[in-house]
Amino acid sequence: MVLIYFLIKKLLSSRRIHLTCFALFFLNGCIVPTVQEINKNIDRIYYENRDDTNPALLTVFLNLHNINRQEIRIVISGLDASIDGNWISLLTQPAIINTSEVKLGQVILARKSIPTGNFQHFRVTLSGASNISDNIQQTLEIEQSEVEVQLEQAVTIDKDDSQSVFIGFDASASLKSRGKFTPVFSVRSSDDKPLPSDLAFVSCPDINTVYFFRTDRNWIQGSIGVTGKPTYIFVNQPENRLYVLAENESMIKSYDIFTSALIDQFQIPMTLNPSFMTVTPDMRWAYLIDSEGDYLVKMDLSSGNFVSRMRFGEKLKYISYLPRQEKLAVSLEISQSVAILDPMTMDTLYTIPVSGSPQGLLENEEFLYITESISNNIIVYDFSNAKIIKRINTGFTPKRLIAFNNNVIVANYDSSSVSVFLSRYLNIPKEVETGEHPQEMAYSQRRGWLYVGDENPGGLSVIDITTYRNAGYLDLGARPLGLAIMQ
Repeated sequence: MVLIYFLIKKLLSSRRIHLTCFALFFLNGCIVPTVQEINKNIDRIYYENRDDTNPALLTVFLNLHNINRQEIRIVISGLDASIDGNWISLLTQPAIINTSEVKLGQVILARKSIPTGNFQHFRVTLSGASNISDNIQQTLEIEQSEVEVQLEQAVTIDKDDSQSVFIGFDASASLKSRGKFTPVFSVRSSDDKPLPSDLAFVSCPDINTVYFFRTDRNWIQGSIGVTGKPTYIFVNQPENRLYVLAENESMIKSYDIFTSALIDQFQIPMTLNPSFMTVTPDMRWAYLIDSEGDYLVKMDLSSGNFVSRMRFGEKLKYISYLPRQEKLAVSLEISQSVAILDPMTMDTLYTIPVSGSPQGLLENEEFLYITESISNNIIVYDFSNAKIIKRINTGFTPKRLIAFNNNVIVANYDSSSVSVFLSRYLNIPKEVETGEHPQEMAYSQRRGWLYVGDENPGGLSVIDITTYRNAGYLDLGARPLGLAIMQ
């Protein structure tokens, strides 16, 4: 049975399995997989690499409106956009939407590399619809299988842009006639941003895109095209700026939070390959590590000037600024230790020997928490006594740490979970399931959500911190990395 399970799992995760198969199941009245099952088991999003012919990227999300208790399933067999009068197909395969399974009310439909130009009109084609009430499925007669919608104004998409549009589906209005389905769709672009206190950002380096989303509704609200593989991001809230590390261009880019306009570009020495970045709380200094060249780099964000660099001679894995100690902490893989540095001179003050490949670092009160990814432990170092006071077992391959509300949370990369510890007691943790390979995390103080970036299926697990239960999934269809929230 175990062998059969893994064979089925392997087949479902293969790119050869398409939604068309599920659509056939749906139309024949068989068991239909939920949206979550589709998300977990197959990569639904296919898109061509950008080139001279298709140098821009368009992502289409489906927003559900007026969803009542009745479960509705629809098969969207076609989605087209008119670019300068030419219709371009955005879907490579039918998409099944089960309204009861889209917890947060939004799901990604398509992503496509497209030519530059103006777009305003979209066309949605349906090939199946049904509702389910009291476990009874009723096939609905589709009165209009093809619906065309348009934006209020045409939108221009340029080279290297990454834009998002949102198809709205009004479920209640589509079911006005008994036994019949008259689809009601609408469309809008990403031109209206929420209040700053409800705004967050997530980078997707594989598609040169930073998405921004609402923390009040947990809906993607728009996107910014960032060339050079955007990885780690930080919000300078007083100046309304977003700093983005473009890894492949060795550059820090600064964007206006409200207009998404590029303001500044700070060049990192081209001989360096920055793999991680952190900033000081006042947003004055940025520290970057080059894991390949073993360099630690300091940049002045007020001027964009390169300040200094220090070579360690061993593989750097992670860096964290420690506000209480006013120091830097750096994870060193070869010596299996954590170096504590002077942030101004970057001189090493002392080292903390650990084991099992140190990764994530977190200062919480008078303690430094260190993840050991090989031994599956968290180390607790007491600054006041200058010694390790505890080693706690956690999930497989712990990587990142975050703390709030007297809790310390660790992302377990190979356990598909996060572990929640009471910071004062650090006893047996509570495990919360996430997607596969969770890594970076962020916390919304205003809304009480913990966001966990999952490499597969590609999105953010949204965890309610009052109950520590998974409240839903913010679907990106791409691997997320950096997270930043306006508090």
